[in-house]
Amino acid sequence: MVKWETVGWTMVSKARVTRDPISAMAMSPDGVTIAAGNCEGHVTVVNTSNLSVASVNRGAHMIFVTTMAFNTDGTAFLSVRPSRCCPSRHRHAF
Repeated sequence: MVKWETVGWTMVSKARVTRDPISAMAMSPDGVTIAAGNCEGHVTVVNTSNLSVASVNRGAHMIFVTTMAFNTDGTAFLSVRPSRCCPSRHRHAF
């Protein structure tokens, strides 16, 4: 994950938050937290101030995460994976 300063497009910081490719990502409404789902179905919560990993839910899904979204107050988010009949959803609160 890379954090950029957008006026001059210079890199502020970077960090490896997961060893597998990120397949979905969402940012909290206040910009303080990023939730990232990867191709192995793991969900990682990252603090945007320093790109530190706050938590990891390994095996939140059995396959890759396809979409994520925070609720309006940023206290929880939803991660979704594909399924033949209906999507599998997992609610994360913190």
